[in-house]
Amino acid sequence: MFVEGMLSGVWVDELERCWREARRSSNGDPVCVDLSGVSFVDDKGRRLLAQMFRAGVELRAVGVMTRGIIEEIRESEK
Repeated sequence: MFVEGMLSGVWVDELERCWREARRSSNGDPVCVDLSGVSFVDDKGRRLLAQMFRAGVELRAVGVMTRGIIEEIRESEK
């Protein structure tokens, strides 16, 4: 799944809906979320990403900001 733009407000709800649908249709295969196109993540978006990470989603990113957010999530889940 590729996410781009701002992960805030209603877009967090939309990502959650898409994630849940992808999880249902994945037949147990891991879900990967590529955040390379994301330019901003609000607190609600961070909470969703942490929830997704705990559920086994692989989070990927190339930008400094999004890589930093992923690293914070990984560290907080240890």
